[in-house]
Amino acid sequence: MEARLTLPLNAAEWTLERYIVISTTVTVFLNQTIAQTGFDIALGYPVILVNMLLLLIGGRLGFHPIHGAILAVITLLGFIATASSNTPANAIFSQVIGIAVVSTYYLSVLSRFPVSVISWMELYGKFAAAVSLYGVFTYLFLQHTGAGDYGRLTSIFSEPSFYIYTTLPALGYYLGCYLSDRSHKWKALLLLACYLLAQSSLGFIGLTLVLALQLRRYLKSWRILLLFPSIAGLLAALYFGVPAFRLRVNDTVLSIAASDVSTANASTLALLSNVYVAARTFWDHPLLGVGIGGYQYAYPVYIGDVMDRSSYFYGLNMHDAASLYLRIAAEMGIVGLVAFVMALVWLSRVKGAPFEQVRNAIVPYILVRAFRYGAYFSVELFFFLGLYILNYLNYRNTQSSQSSQGITT
Repeated sequence: MEARLTLPLNAAEWTLERYIVISTTVTVFLNQTIAQTGFDIALGYPVILVNMLLLLIGGRLGFHPIHGAILAVITLLGFIATASSNTPANAIFSQVIGIAVVSTYYLSVLSRFPVSVISWMELYGKFAAAVSLYGVFTYLFLQHTGAGDYGRLTSIFSEPSFYIYTTLPALGYYLGCYLSDRSHKWKALLLLACYLLAQSSLGFIGLTLVLALQLRRYLKSWRILLLFPSIAGLLAALYFGVPAFRLRVNDTVLSIAASDVSTANASTLALLSNVYVAARTFWDHPLLGVGIGGYQYAYPVYIGDVMDRSSYFYGLNMHDAASLYLRIAAEMGIVGLVAFVMALVWLSRVKGAPFEQVRNAIVPYILVRAFRYGAYFSVELFFFLGLYILNYLNYRNTQSSQSSQGITT
């Protein structure tokens, strides 16, 4: 697929616009945590704050009324929820302010710079391919020298999951392009190889979702009958061929069967213990939850049922619930879950190229990221959500334009 940027990113001059576009794309990969004060402070935050100041000075920092209304509703519902919970006001404000700052930055850059959605995906994809290529070289080098336990590809990140979060849209996009017009073949193969080397359960889940979306147009009539045995075969191959995947499956099954998470690996323990806390919180506060930012205060109330407070793993993921689904359920209840699902489905209603390609690249990321990471404003989240929203708005504008032309002619 050919994509042209109307902004002269290949010009020799280093313009302010060029800097903003490139640095914004780079921030997607700066999700490493440098401090934690109730929420993660990532490497990309200083870049965002400096760039926001530049946008403000240049008059290009925007704030849409609908955006403000959504934040106001979240805040209001949070304070209503505190009537039946012990969530303090500062917890609500810290989360809303964090969401407001990060979302305002990304939505301003994505909507106010003359770069198309496809061009953003192309630029981001180049960085994802570079990060992946670096990951392959470091993986092979560290494996060869035997320098520590580097059995899984992590590239520039501290663990494979962060590599997955930041590159899954690129994998989906490149696979979609290859299936559509046979472009980006080598980049697609590079990311596929990296996902195998990462040996991440999230990566395999994401890859399965990507393939399901990309290949669903071929699954018609009798072919759909092949879907379920194919998925079963893939899962069996992963279970027997990938030790990290097998460990998590075994620990999950044994922990659920014994109602005891104390012997599970840290990843499984974090997820299952927070599933219990979130479920109990949701059961006691089903409609509105305990208010945004309140999960960390609900955690100590329920965690004692499944984990000793003196345990080394006490407090694991107590700030983000180990999953955005769990956190939304606990902090915003049925109202939040319904709103999340409705927005995801509503914005997915696009047809034809390039809109379906963008949607099919971003939806697996949203589903996987929300499954295993509960932060509301990590640096990559609103970059992809912004593209997802703009993709739908561009599709709707295209349909309206075509309808108008049909009427006038």
